[in-house]
Amino acid sequence: MKNFLTSLGTGILFLILFVAGAFFNEFLTAEKSFNANKSINFSRDIEVSKPIIPNLFVSEPNFVATEILANKTSLNSDEKAQISKLFSMIIDRVQKDGICVGGSYLVEPRISHKDESIVGQKLSAKLTCKFTKDKFLLYNELLNDIESILKNSDLVSVSMPLLVALADPKEIQKNEEELYDELLAKSLKLANHYSQTLGKNCSVSNLNLISLNPLPRTMQLNSAKQSSQIDLTLPIIKDEIQKASANVVYVCK
Repeated sequence: MKNFLTSLGTGILFLILFVAGAFFNEFLTAEKSFNANKSINFSRDIEVSKPIIPNLFVSEPNFVATEILANKTSLNSDEKAQISKLFSMIIDRVQKDGICVGGSYLVEPRISHKDESIVGQKLSAKLTCKFTKDKFLLYNELLNDIESILKNSDLVSVSMPLLVALADPKEIQKNEEELYDELLAKSLKLANHYSQTLGKNCSVSNLNLISLNPLPRTMQLNSAKQSSQIDLTLPIIKDEIQKASANVVYVCK
């Protein structure tokens, strides 16, 4: 009887262990299946860049009153006619090359803050010039010709402008489109990388542009001064780096 009970107990124990093992195996299988089907969402920032060469130059020659004009309390008809003729000659010369626009001018009384009396005249006028490197000599010649026009004037002078080098807007736009394509290509390449790393099917869920930053270069070639002969030289221009960055959201299933 004792042997029978021992055998029965042993059988029941093995049965319990068998059932428990079966349940445990089923649990592990279900857990693995759950983990395999669980999706992963994450995001990261990416950046791409391209060189861009500043190939445009912009300047704004300014016309100012001489000391004589600045201290004249009034202008007679001859002096007004002289100023008008000077700017007419300047505009005619500017139109010859087509690299500058502007030339309209304003002469108005200079008022004393103390007693609001007229203490002189102030003159405002400027040109806006934009040209490529191959037109730089034309720009230099233009400034010299303007100096020659004003050489004998005791009323108007011109100050040497800053020369700003920047990239052509068309080139910037072209670079932008290429950078957008590179951002997309990089995001897809990373999706493939994460698919292999995680053993899942990863795809781009969202791509948000963070920034796009072309950087114009500004440099001074001449200080604001008058000279009898202008002989500017172009500076050494280095490539700028145009960058684009984005935040990419990935979903891996």
